[in-house]
Amino acid sequence: MSEINLGKVMLSWQGEYDNAKTYTRLDAVSYNGSSYISLNGSVGVLPTNAEYWGKLAQAGKDGSAATAQAPDLTQLKSDVASNSAEIASASSTANAASAAASQANRAIQAIDLSPLEQNITANSTAASSAYALASSAMSEIQRKASGGATINTDILNANDDDKTPDKYKDGFTYEMRYASKIGITMSDYVLNPPTVIVGLLTTKTYKLSAMQLAHQTYEVSATNEPYVFMRIGTTTKTSDKTISKWTDWVLVKTSNKLSDADRFGGTINS
Repeated sequence: MSEINLGKVMLSWQGEYDNAKTYTRLDAVSYNGSSYISLNGSVGVLPTNAEYWGKLAQAGKDGSAATAQAPDLTQLKSDVASNSAEIASASSTANAASAAASQANRAIQAIDLSPLEQNITANSTAASSAYALASSAMSEIQRKASGGATINTDILNANDDDKTPDKYKDGFTYEMRYASKIGITMSDYVLNPPTVIVGLLTTKTYKLSAMQLAHQTYEVSATNEPYVFMRIGTTTKTSDKTISKWTDWVLVKTSNKLSDADRFGGTINS
């Protein structure tokens, strides 16, 4: 069974902040009595920098212990007694309001809402149908205007190495790429693969808050068994630098029905 690396998914306590240590997302530290959680990977960035750190708990204030003093119950009883009339009045008002609310609730329940519900259902169905037709029409218009999605095969002739996530524009990008050029070593997954592995690289790029995200899938071509890899890229920008990086590739789909000799040619084993 293939495994998917989800990375760090919970807080990881790192103790007192160390200026020379590299921290990753979800690392937590103590600094000047307060505790902080890392929002982005960093090194040498103080926890007081809100762009990279979030505060978990504020340090308390130092001070001497106070002496506890028992409350004066006599005065308390006197205060309660002096306000008994106001308390009784407030209670009576609350009871009257509760009775009125109960009466209003009974009146509402007596109303026959079934015709209104039928109208709402009918209108909702009509609106859903109209939205579906409009979406279909818009998709067709966009498809005709763009001539349909195209796959860039010219990249096969380029000697460019792997691109960082920030080099992709928002939206979808399709490319035919050599596996070796984007950091995939097929010999890690199959014995004696062909020297040259070609596949379809699909990139989906979008912005989420202040971060740009990119999802890539790589589908190996010309095999008798599907090989699909995935990775995620993040790009964060500050006033003086841009950090753009990919996670490691993860094999997320393969049928495992073929022998090593038949994966890139031959027939499926019975």
